[in-house]
Amino acid sequence: MSIDLHCHTLFSPDARGTPEELVDIAAERELSALAITEHNHIGSLERARKRAAVHGIRLLPGVEINATWKDADYHFLAYGFDPEVRPLQELIDRNFAIFERHGWLFLRLLQEEGYALDRADVLAELPARYPTHPAPVLNNWHLREICLARGYLPDKEAYLTLQKRLKDELVSREGPEVLGRFAGFEETRDAVREAGGILLLAHVGQYNPGDWEAQSRVLSELLENGLDGFELYHPTNLAEPHFTSLAAFAQERDCAISGGSDCHHAAGTLGHPLGSAEVPERILETLDRALAQRA
Repeated sequence: MSIDLHCHTLFSPDARGTPEELVDIAAERELSALAITEHNHIGSLERARKRAAVHGIRLLPGVEINATWKDADYHFLAYGFDPEVRPLQELIDRNFAIFERHGWLFLRLLQEEGYALDRADVLAELPARYPTHPAPVLNNWHLREICLARGYLPDKEAYLTLQKRLKDELVSREGPEVLGRFAGFEETRDAVREAGGILLLAHVGQYNPGDWEAQSRVLSELLENGLDGFELYHPTNLAEPHFTSLAAFAQERDCAISGGSDCHHAAGTLGHPLGSAEVPERILETLDRALAQRA
């Protein structure tokens, strides 16, 4: 049987579908274990846990956390933590607040560019975009969808190009601190450890694509500084010409490995389908071993 330890629901601002829908689809696809890894949010965890118990699916607590390492932004996957431990809760909440901060900043910038985006109208559309979410917040992905739906911009690439220009101009005027800053790797590592969890680098292939030397250097540095492992089975990693080198590296270092589809809409066609990475169930042994050592 296969598992999926990297997927998202509407508690991630760039994803769709409820936690219950995702778990139901995991059951239909005969997945034996699941970790829902929202972007800097754990709001789906309890709902998913209840649904997974109905289907007899093992649910591993998970979250995808933005963190900086040597002034670069990386994504990390935390697993097996106690969600009630406050330092981790506070770090995740602080990170997520940056998404909302960017939403308000870019709404202002888009309005200054002449786009007809009324604050009240934009907020009024949030409940329909994030149904069953108790407290959805304004964010860049929501703004992008509104701009495309209203025909203000032709496609996603046009929005991203505009977004980059506006961001660069804003930073030039007001300095990089205007955007806020995600937690550092060390703080993130320590918060996850205090909560009894382990921390892995997500989708290695998205950093320095095609450059195994650079990727292995980053992995080695992070492992030497307390990282517990990395995500091996991910669509971007599987597409790398040196995937076998990644797998051999994990075996040589005897570190924890994970994998998942990075699905952002289990019921639709947005991104990769749930379970499509065909992650072997046996990798759970590496995570369980690392969690046991942490305990």
